Amino acid sequence: MTNKLIIIIGLGLLIFQSCNTQENMDKKIHALENSPTFLDTSQQNQLLNLYLKYAHKYPYADQTVSYWFHGIQELYYRQKNQQVIKEGLQYLNQYDSSPFHRNLQIVLAKSYYKTNQLDSSVSFYEKAEQLNTLNTDELQDFALVFIKKEVENRGDSIGGYYLLRASKALSQSQQQIKALEILDDLLNRYRGIKQEPEAIYLKAKILEDEEKIEESEAAYNDLVLRFPNHPMSKDVSILLKKGLVGLSAEEIFEKIKND
Repeated sequence: MTNKLIIIIGLGLLIFQSCNTQENMDKKIHALENSPTFLDTSQQNQLLNLYLKYAHKYPYADQTVSYWFHGIQELYYRQKNQQVIKEGLQYLNQYDSSPFHRNLQIVLAKSYYKTNQLDSSVSFYEKAEQLNTLNTDELQDFALVFIKKEVENRGDSIGGYYLLRASKALSQSQQQIKALEILDDLLNRYRGIKQEPEAIYLKAKILEDEEKIEESEAAYNDLVLRFPNHPMSKDVSILLKKGLVGLSAEEIFEKIKND
């Protein structure tokens, strides 16, 4: 009976000690996070270590999701990309979803890019994009991945595909001049690939949006003449025949209604 009592007391002390350790770690983290002065290097290192230690020791605690994400972010700022990838993948495997899922996927995409793992970078940008539209900076970073992929595959038709995707991302991020430069490079370097009609159409559309109507019409005409059977050529032919290039949606509607 005495031995059983000793065992029970011992277990109770262990449980209390564990809870107390978690509570103490919480207090240390909160104290550092809410410090009235800037943290010095030693304190920053202490906070990072506490974030990661807490996350691995108490994976199901209420604060863990937040602590772990902030720890991974700090690793990224320190350019510890391989550790970011290791911790980030473990985080995503641990939680099916969290408020930080999309942002973590962007961090992983950037870390994979910086370690020249481009296919994985593309994959995580696309996963983030499925959760929410990429913002301007993210789209520009995404375009850089495709440009680097094209350099890796230059001379192969797949390189044109990567340039097309880069130009689309840049166009979405309002980098129209850069998008046009890449499209011209694509059309000069990769003539005859299956993405060529779409590249010509995108070039014409950007020129139209930039109110360069004559250049836009020339590009649209090039598309119709060279690829008359392409699905986009039918709509483009109507735009050209009815003089609709450069008009707003409302103006097009009014003109078609009055014809």
